[in-house]
Amino acid sequence: MCLTIVCSTSERPWSFPVFGVTMSSLLVVLLLVTAVCAQLRVTTSPAPIAFDTGATAVLQCMFSLGVTPVDPAQVHVFWKHEGKKILSYVDRITAFRPGAHISEEHLAKGDASLSLPNVTQEDAGMYTCSIRLGSEQVIQSVNLIVIVQPEVFFYLSSKGQKNSSLICLVSGFYPDDLNLSMKRDGEHLGCKINKWRNPNGTYSLEAIYRTNVTYKDSNIDYTCTVHHPTIPEGTTERLTFLVDAYVPKALWISAACGLLLAVIIQIFCKHVTDISVCKDWTEGSIAVLKCNISGRYPKNITAVWLIRRGDKEIEIKEKGSSYTAGDYRELQEQDNYTCWNTVKSRFVGGLRHSLCSILSFQVHKERHEQAEFICRFTRAGKVLAEKKYFGTVLDSYGFYSVSDICVPETCNEGERLTLSCIMKGNIPRDIRITWEKSLNEERTVISKELDPNYQVTENKSQGQICAFLTLCPTCEESGAVFTASFSENEGRILAERSSEPLKVAEPKKTHWSRTYQDWGFRAFDESVVTEM
Repeated sequence: MCLTIVCSTSERPWSFPVFGVTMSSLLVVLLLVTAVCAQLRVTTSPAPIAFDTGATAVLQCMFSLGVTPVDPAQVHVFWKHEGKKILSYVDRITAFRPGAHISEEHLAKGDASLSLPNVTQEDAGMYTCSIRLGSEQVIQSVNLIVIVQPEVFFYLSSKGQKNSSLICLVSGFYPDDLNLSMKRDGEHLGCKINKWRNPNGTYSLEAIYRTNVTYKDSNIDYTCTVHHPTIPEGTTERLTFLVDAYVPKALWISAACGLLLAVIIQIFCKHVTDISVCKDWTEGSIAVLKCNISGRYPKNITAVWLIRRGDKEIEIKEKGSSYTAGDYRELQEQDNYTCWNTVKSRFVGGLRHSLCSILSFQVHKERHEQAEFICRFTRAGKVLAEKKYFGTVLDSYGFYSVSDICVPETCNEGERLTLSCIMKGNIPRDIRITWEKSLNEERTVISKELDPNYQVTENKSQGQICAFLTLCPTCEESGAVFTASFSENEGRILAERSSEPLKVAEPKKTHWSRTYQDWGFRAFDESVVTEM
């Protein structure tokens, strides 16, 4: 007996003779040929599926391979909701959402439909059904909509009386069969309606009526009525305005009195500003200190400056004033300072003056570091007010900034990584940069000669120094902290920055398992089943 078997799905038909075979052997051959030639098909509902809140939703997912019945042990099923796993079937059902279920009996018939009891609005959205049979895997999607009552919001878009709009917003309803009417004391208003579909399959609607609210709208009843299959009797939202046609005179009188009081207080009250400094002090620079007094006061007010450092005190007066009696050395030191007072502004009739006192000198670190500068306003030997300022003298290269060392959240073992730290500003030319590594409470200096895995480079330009550390991290360096230090030739550290602990990820390993000989369907072990 000779039997020729032909597979029509191939580009070129093939056949082979079979001699002396039994019926059971022939059945096995036919099943194998069918499995090879068949193609996995998965179908779901193309249209969205709608269910009421609290109902049991059934999401259909049918599959076929041309072989019936199908052994459920050969099928892998995965259900996901918006990318989140809901249920999986690999030899047994594993539900990640309470109540999610599929029937193993129906799997033999090619039915992997998902049952979700007591659905809520959180269950709405896109679901994917992934079927894996043998070496084939197909994914289809279905949209679930949970029918809910619409939410109605009725409000005025602007608090002002002009260019405002009445808006009735209806959100989150399904189906889209909805009627809306807006009325003013029972009379219909012509409004513009915009309707759109939300990502979860529900609909929203916005009705806009543009109007200018006037005092005639006071106590007028505005309504927005919505009818929907979920609320056949309809629902109504109301708005009522209370509009004043004028601003009360008492408010105008109070505002005018308040403005007048503020002007009077500003004129007759004395005010002394804090001592202002034009910039930070450096050795050899010119410092200028200013202090101002303003208000209603006689013209014979004077200002003097006192400089205290330790037990020593010097009094500086305006140009042309005689110095306080003292020895020649003290008088010579007073000549290093310049002080003058000026009247900056004057109101008509002499109601208000503004006196500004200025002190100027050349900065010396040993004299002015942490020295106390006092501006004192006096009249007839009586002190009216005074302000104080403590001087701080920076080095000539004290204006600089240093960036932080940034590392990625995770890096792979052996992957090339470059860390950087930048100093900008007024910095000296001779700066030494040192990189250190801290691991397990042990801090070591990084040197290319000691460890070829590290490469230290520098880039210097006008007003900027860039330090780079390049390495290929290993798993042993996970948790290490790298520090960059900028120091002078004398060894004084000007700045130091440290990175966050380095996280090194281990290389991924691929585990391949034995190939199943049972019907040739399974290509991977159950413990490493993959899904799309």
